Amino acid sequence: MNDPTQTKLGIQNTKRTTAKVRRLSPEQLGIPSAPGEESQDEKGRWEALRSAAADAAGDSDVGVAVRTAEGEVVTGNPLSRGKSHNVHALELAVWKGFESARSPIADVAIFGQSVDILCGRCLQVLADYAQDASITVQVTDGDSVSEYSLAELLSSVGRNSSS
Repeated sequence: MNDPTQTKLGIQNTKRTTAKVRRLSPEQLGIPSAPGEESQDEKGRWEALRSAAADAAGDSDVGVAVRTAEGEVVTGNPLSRGKSHNVHALELAVWKGFESARSPIADVAIFGQSVDILCGRCLQVLADYAQDASITVQVTDGDSVSEYSLAELLSSVGRNSSS
């Protein structure tokens, strides 16, 4: 390897390579984690996601926070202006999350005072950009948290539309 900086300094680094460095997790290296550490970490990540959803709500009725498969958290709230088509909070958060990270959506937290179930349009957008149908969707009003899988929500829309 003939790097101009090395030549000027009169040194030669024989260990330097242009190959990409592979990052290994503690599990891949065989480093045990403390008992309960994973569940605590997961609990903390969900609390942070729900808090981001509540912050996103601001003055509106609903706020959404999504976590991409890459770990990026993106928020959204409803957009309506003039006579244009309203954009739901979940739609906006999913689109922003996918656009910024270019990775599928892995987790969703929805905060709202009167959130019962997601509309079909929001579920379709989530299904289109989700990591898979088993992703978790948590809906909270600040006091109670309900947890669903995307597959569960999609099947409930099918049952409700046929009646």
